[in-house]
Amino acid sequence: MNTQDYQEDYMKGSKNLLKFGAKNIKLLIGVAAVAAILAFVFSSPTFITPKYESTAIIYPSNVWEYSDETALEQIQQYLESNAIRDSLVKKFDLYNEYKIDTADINAGTWMKLAYGEHVGSSETKFESIKITVLSTSPVRARDMVLEIIKQLNFLVTRVNRKKVQEIIVYKAKVLENVSNEIDSLLSIVHLYGKDYKVMDYAGQSERVTEGYLKALSSGARGSSFDETKSLFENVAQHGAYIKNLNVRIEYLNEQYAELIAEFEELKIDKVKEVTYSNVLVTPEVPDKKAYPVRWLIVALSMIGAVIFTATVLILSRINLKD
Repeated sequence: MNTQDYQEDYMKGSKNLLKFGAKNIKLLIGVAAVAAILAFVFSSPTFITPKYESTAIIYPSNVWEYSDETALEQIQQYLESNAIRDSLVKKFDLYNEYKIDTADINAGTWMKLAYGEHVGSSETKFESIKITVLSTSPVRARDMVLEIIKQLNFLVTRVNRKKVQEIIVYKAKVLENVSNEIDSLLSIVHLYGKDYKVMDYAGQSERVTEGYLKALSSGARGSSFDETKSLFENVAQHGAYIKNLNVRIEYLNEQYAELIAEFEELKIDKVKEVTYSNVLVTPEVPDKKAYPVRWLIVALSMIGAVIFTATVLILSRINLKD
Protein backbone atom coordinates (compact mmCIF):
# COMPACT_ATOMS: atom_id res chain seq x y z
CA MET A 1 0.00 0.00 0.00
CA ASN A 2 1.48 3.34 -1.10
CA THR A 3 1.36 6.71 0.61
CA GLN A 4 -1.68 7.83 -1.32
CA ASP A 5 -3.65 4.78 -0.20
CA TYR A 6 -2.70 5.54 3.42
CA GLN A 7 -3.89 9.09 3.07
CA GLU A 8 -7.16 7.98 1.53
CA ASP A 9 -7.75 5.48 4.35
CA TYR A 10 -6.93 8.14 6.92
CA MET A 11 -9.36 10.62 5.37
CA LYS A 12 -12.03 7.96 5.14
CA GLY A 13 -11.55 6.98 8.77
CA SER A 14 -11.68 10.60 9.88
CA LYS A 15 -14.91 11.18 7.98
CA ASN A 16 -16.47 8.08 9.48
CA LEU A 17 -15.42 9.20 12.97
CA LEU A 18 -16.95 12.63 12.40
CA LYS A 19 -20.15 11.05 11.12
CA PHE A 20 -20.22 8.75 14.14
CA GLY A 21 -19.71 11.70 16.47
CA ALA A 22 -22.39 13.79 14.77
CA LYS A 23 -24.83 10.88 14.89
CA ASN A 24 -24.30 10.27 18.62
CA ILE A 25 -23.55 13.83 19.72
CA LYS A 26 -26.67 14.16 21.84
CA LEU A 27 -25.99 10.88 23.62
CA LEU A 28 -22.36 11.82 24.30
CA ILE A 29 -23.35 15.26 25.56
CA GLY A 30 -25.95 13.67 27.82
CA VAL A 31 -23.42 11.19 29.20
CA ALA A 32 -20.93 14.02 29.80
CA ALA A 33 -23.57 16.09 31.59
CA VAL A 34 -24.62 13.18 33.84
CA ALA A 35 -20.97 12.41 34.61
CA ALA A 36 -20.34 16.06 35.45
CA ILE A 37 -23.31 16.20 37.81
CA LEU A 38 -22.38 12.95 39.54
CA ALA A 39 -18.71 13.99 39.86
CA PHE A 40 -19.74 17.37 41.25
CA VAL A 41 -22.03 15.75 43.81
CA PHE A 42 -19.65 12.99 44.90
CA SER A 43 -16.68 15.37 45.17
CA SER A 44 -18.61 17.60 47.58
CA PRO A 45 -17.68 17.81 51.30
CA THR A 46 -20.53 15.39 52.05
CA PHE A 47 -18.58 12.57 50.41
CA ILE A 48 -14.96 13.81 50.38
CA THR A 49 -13.64 15.71 53.36
CA PRO A 50 -11.79 18.78 52.08
CA LYS A 51 -8.19 19.29 53.14
CA TYR A 52 -6.21 22.49 53.49
CA GLU A 53 -2.54 23.00 52.78
CA SER A 54 -0.14 25.22 54.69
CA THR A 55 3.50 25.67 53.76
CA ALA A 56 6.69 27.23 55.05
CA ILE A 57 10.09 27.73 53.50
CA ILE A 58 13.14 27.52 55.77
CA TYR A 59 16.85 27.92 55.28
CA PRO A 60 19.38 25.98 57.43
CA SER A 61 21.60 27.94 59.83
CA ASN A 62 24.12 27.13 62.59
CA VAL A 63 24.27 23.51 61.40
CA TRP A 64 27.52 21.60 61.89
CA GLU A 65 28.61 19.84 58.73
CA TYR A 66 29.50 16.15 59.11
CA SER A 67 31.31 14.10 56.49
CA ASP A 68 30.18 15.07 52.98
CA GLU A 69 26.63 16.00 53.98
CA THR A 70 25.58 19.60 53.40
CA ALA A 71 23.57 21.57 55.94
CA LEU A 72 20.55 21.23 53.64
CA GLU A 73 20.86 17.44 53.54
CA GLN A 74 21.21 17.27 57.31
CA ILE A 75 18.06 19.32 57.89
CA GLN A 76 16.19 17.07 55.48
CA GLN A 77 17.33 14.05 57.50
CA TYR A 78 16.14 15.67 60.72
CA LEU A 79 12.73 16.50 59.18
CA GLU A 80 12.26 12.84 58.27
CA SER A 81 13.05 11.64 61.80
CA ASN A 82 10.50 9.65 63.75
CA ALA A 83 11.05 11.95 66.75
CA ILE A 84 9.37 14.86 64.95
CA ARG A 85 6.67 12.62 63.53
CA ASP A 86 5.84 11.08 66.91
CA SER A 87 5.64 14.49 68.60
CA LEU A 88 3.15 15.72 65.98
CA VAL A 89 1.10 12.52 66.16
CA LYS A 90 0.74 12.95 69.92
CA LYS A 91 0.16 16.71 70.02
CA PHE A 92 -2.42 16.87 67.19
CA ASP A 93 -4.08 13.47 67.81
CA LEU A 94 -3.34 12.39 64.24
CA TYR A 95 -4.73 8.90 64.79
CA ASN A 96 -8.13 10.56 65.09
CA GLU A 97 -7.37 13.00 62.26
CA TYR A 98 -6.50 10.17 59.86
CA LYS A 99 -9.24 7.84 61.16
CA ILE A 100 -6.81 5.11 62.26
CA ASP A 101 -7.88 2.63 64.90
CA THR A 102 -5.17 2.50 67.58
CA ALA A 103 -6.30 -1.03 68.48
CA ASP A 104 -5.33 -2.24 65.01
CA ILE A 105 -2.17 -4.34 65.08
CA ASN A 106 -0.94 -2.41 62.02
CA ALA A 107 -1.88 1.02 63.35
CA GLY A 108 1.74 2.18 63.36
CA THR A 109 2.20 1.22 59.73
CA TRP A 110 -1.02 2.97 58.67
CA MET A 111 0.08 6.05 60.58
CA LYS A 112 3.44 6.17 58.81
CA LEU A 113 1.70 5.92 55.44
CA ALA A 114 -0.92 8.54 56.29
CA TYR A 115 1.68 10.88 57.76
CA GLY A 116 3.77 10.58 54.60
CA GLU A 117 0.73 11.49 52.50
CA HIS A 118 -0.11 14.58 54.57
CA VAL A 119 3.29 15.87 55.71
CA GLY A 120 6.30 16.38 53.50
CA SER A 121 9.40 18.42 52.83
CA SER A 122 11.40 19.06 49.69
CA GLU A 123 14.38 21.09 48.55
CA THR A 124 13.71 24.17 46.45
CA LYS A 125 15.84 25.34 43.54
CA PHE A 126 17.21 28.08 45.80
CA GLU A 127 18.65 25.52 48.26
CA SER A 128 16.03 26.09 50.89
CA ILE A 129 13.46 23.59 52.21
CA LYS A 130 9.70 23.71 51.70
CA ILE A 131 7.59 22.12 54.44
CA THR A 132 4.03 21.16 53.47
CA VAL A 133 1.14 19.93 55.63
CA LEU A 134 -2.37 18.85 54.59
CA SER A 135 -5.13 18.80 57.19
CA THR A 136 -8.91 18.87 57.39
CA SER A 137 -8.54 22.01 59.52
CA PRO A 138 -6.82 25.07 58.03
CA VAL A 139 -5.69 26.24 61.47
CA ARG A 140 -4.31 22.81 62.33
CA ALA A 141 -2.41 22.73 59.03
CA ARG A 142 -0.70 26.01 59.93
CA ASP A 143 -0.05 24.94 63.51
CA MET A 144 1.49 21.64 62.41
CA VAL A 145 3.97 23.43 60.16
CA LEU A 146 4.94 25.72 63.05
CA GLU A 147 5.31 22.70 65.33
CA ILE A 148 7.55 20.93 62.80
CA ILE A 149 9.89 23.94 62.76
CA LYS A 150 9.83 24.06 66.57
CA GLN A 151 10.53 20.34 66.92
CA LEU A 152 13.27 20.59 64.30
CA ASN A 153 15.12 23.12 66.46
CA PHE A 154 14.59 20.98 69.57
CA LEU A 155 15.90 17.87 67.83
CA VAL A 156 19.01 19.51 66.36
CA THR A 157 19.73 21.18 69.71
CA ARG A 158 19.43 17.85 71.53
CA VAL A 159 21.70 16.04 69.07
CA ASN A 160 24.29 18.83 69.07
CA ARG A 161 24.33 19.05 72.86
CA LYS A 162 24.89 15.32 73.07
CA LYS A 163 27.84 15.62 70.71
CA VAL A 164 29.19 18.63 72.61
CA GLN A 165 28.94 16.68 75.86
CA GLU A 166 30.94 13.84 74.32
CA ILE A 167 33.64 16.33 73.31
CA ILE A 168 33.57 17.91 76.78
CA VAL A 169 34.17 14.52 78.39
CA TYR A 170 37.06 13.87 76.00
CA LYS A 171 38.57 17.33 76.53
CA ALA A 172 38.27 16.91 80.30
CA LYS A 173 40.36 13.73 80.12
CA VAL A 174 42.94 15.47 77.95
CA LEU A 175 43.07 18.37 80.42
CA GLU A 176 43.53 15.96 83.29
CA ASN A 177 46.36 14.15 81.48
CA VAL A 178 48.13 17.41 80.63
CA SER A 179 47.72 18.69 84.18
CA ASN A 180 49.08 15.44 85.61
CA GLU A 181 52.08 15.57 83.29
CA ILE A 182 52.82 19.18 84.28
CA ASP A 183 52.62 18.28 87.97
CA SER A 184 54.88 15.28 87.42
CA LEU A 185 57.52 17.32 85.57
CA LEU A 186 57.39 20.10 88.15
CA SER A 187 57.98 17.53 90.89
CA ILE A 188 61.08 16.33 89.06
CA VAL A 189 62.35 19.91 88.63
CA HIS A 190 61.74 20.65 92.32
CA LEU A 191 63.50 17.43 93.29
CA TYR A 192 66.58 18.32 91.24
CA GLY A 193 66.47 21.81 92.69
CA LYS A 194 66.40 20.42 96.20
CA ASP A 195 69.02 17.70 95.74
CA TYR A 196 71.33 19.28 93.18
CA LYS A 197 70.46 22.99 93.37
CA VAL A 198 69.82 22.84 89.60
CA MET A 199 66.63 24.64 88.61
CA ASP A 200 67.28 27.01 85.71
CA TYR A 201 69.97 25.80 83.34
CA ALA A 202 69.98 28.89 81.14
CA GLY A 203 70.27 31.26 84.09
CA GLN A 204 72.53 29.18 86.30
CA SER A 205 75.00 27.88 83.72
CA GLU A 206 76.67 31.20 82.95
CA ARG A 207 76.84 32.40 86.55
CA VAL A 208 78.06 29.10 88.03
CA THR A 209 80.71 28.67 85.33
CA GLU A 210 81.94 32.20 85.85
CA GLY A 211 82.10 31.74 89.64
CA TYR A 212 83.88 28.43 89.36
CA LEU A 213 86.52 29.76 86.96
CA LYS A 214 87.19 32.75 89.23
CA ALA A 215 87.61 30.44 92.20
CA LEU A 216 90.08 28.29 90.26
CA SER A 217 92.09 31.25 89.04
CA SER A 218 92.28 32.78 92.51
CA GLY A 219 93.45 29.50 94.01
CA ALA A 220 90.87 29.78 96.74
CA ARG A 221 89.94 26.62 98.56
CA GLY A 222 87.55 25.72 101.34
CA SER A 223 83.82 25.02 101.80
CA SER A 224 82.77 27.87 99.50
CA PHE A 225 84.95 26.53 96.69
CA ASP A 226 83.64 23.00 97.26
CA GLU A 227 80.04 24.22 97.01
CA THR A 228 80.80 26.13 93.82
CA LYS A 229 82.56 23.11 92.32
CA SER A 230 79.71 20.79 93.31
CA LEU A 231 77.12 23.13 91.80
CA PHE A 232 79.18 23.47 88.62
CA GLU A 233 79.37 19.69 88.25
CA ASN A 234 75.64 19.31 88.94
CA VAL A 235 74.76 21.94 86.36
CA ALA A 236 77.06 20.29 83.82
CA GLN A 237 75.61 16.84 84.53
CA HIS A 238 71.90 17.64 84.95
CA GLY A 239 71.44 21.10 83.45
CA ALA A 240 70.53 20.00 79.93
CA TYR A 241 67.96 17.54 81.30
CA ILE A 242 66.38 20.24 83.47
CA LYS A 243 66.35 22.60 80.50
CA ASN A 244 64.42 20.05 78.44
CA LEU A 245 62.00 19.53 81.29
CA ASN A 246 61.35 23.28 81.53
CA VAL A 247 60.81 23.52 77.76
CA ARG A 248 58.33 20.67 77.97
CA ILE A 249 56.56 22.31 80.93
CA GLU A 250 56.30 25.61 79.04
CA TYR A 251 54.80 23.83 76.01
CA LEU A 252 52.34 21.95 78.22
CA ASN A 253 51.29 25.15 79.97
CA GLU A 254 50.49 26.73 76.60
CA GLN A 255 48.60 23.64 75.55
CA TYR A 256 46.74 23.63 78.85
CA ALA A 257 45.71 27.27 78.39
CA GLU A 258 44.39 26.52 74.89
CA LEU A 259 42.48 23.50 76.17
CA ILE A 260 40.94 25.55 78.97
CA ALA A 261 39.75 28.13 76.41
CA GLU A 262 38.25 25.37 74.22
CA PHE A 263 36.69 23.73 77.26
CA GLU A 264 35.00 26.96 78.35
CA GLU A 265 33.74 27.57 74.81
CA LEU A 266 32.29 24.07 74.67
CA LYS A 267 30.44 24.62 77.94
CA ILE A 268 28.91 27.75 76.43
CA ASP A 269 27.98 25.85 73.25
CA LYS A 270 26.23 23.22 75.34
CA VAL A 271 23.82 25.64 77.02
CA LYS A 272 23.37 28.36 74.41
CA GLU A 273 19.99 28.67 72.72
CA VAL A 274 20.14 28.99 68.92
CA THR A 275 17.81 28.21 66.04
CA TYR A 276 18.83 25.99 63.18
CA SER A 277 16.40 27.25 60.57
CA ASN A 278 15.69 30.72 59.25
CA VAL A 279 12.02 30.95 58.30
CA LEU A 280 11.87 32.62 54.89
CA VAL A 281 8.14 32.04 54.33
CA THR A 282 5.98 31.87 57.45
CA PRO A 283 3.09 29.35 57.37
CA GLU A 284 -0.38 30.88 57.15
CA VAL A 285 -3.94 29.70 57.69
CA PRO A 286 -5.13 28.74 54.17
CA ASP A 287 -8.45 30.19 53.00
CA LYS A 288 -8.95 27.73 50.12
CA LYS A 289 -8.99 23.97 50.19
CA ALA A 290 -6.20 22.14 48.37
CA TYR A 291 -8.02 18.81 48.09
CA PRO A 292 -10.09 17.67 46.35
CA VAL A 293 -9.73 19.75 43.15
CA ARG A 294 -13.38 19.53 42.09
CA TRP A 295 -13.01 21.02 38.63
CA LEU A 296 -10.33 18.47 37.81
CA ILE A 297 -12.47 15.59 39.09
CA VAL A 298 -15.45 16.82 37.06
CA ALA A 299 -13.35 17.29 33.92
CA LEU A 300 -11.72 13.86 34.16
CA SER A 301 -15.07 12.23 34.90
CA MET A 302 -16.64 13.83 31.81
CA ILE A 303 -13.75 12.83 29.57
CA GLY A 304 -13.68 9.30 30.96
CA ALA A 305 -17.45 8.85 30.57
CA VAL A 306 -17.46 10.13 26.98
CA ILE A 307 -14.52 7.91 25.98
CA PHE A 308 -16.10 4.86 27.62
CA THR A 309 -19.49 5.47 25.96
CA ALA A 310 -17.91 6.08 22.57
CA THR A 311 -15.86 2.89 22.89
CA VAL A 312 -18.95 0.85 23.77
CA LEU A 313 -20.86 2.30 20.80
CA ILE A 314 -18.02 1.60 18.37
CA LEU A 315 -17.59 -1.96 19.60
CA SER A 316 -21.34 -2.51 19.40
CA ARG A 317 -21.39 -1.26 15.80
CA ILE A 318 -18.51 -3.53 14.87
CA ASN A 319 -20.26 -6.54 16.43
CA LEU A 320 -23.47 -5.75 14.55
CA LYS A 321 -21.59 -5.65 11.26
CA ASP A 322 -20.02 -9.00 12.03
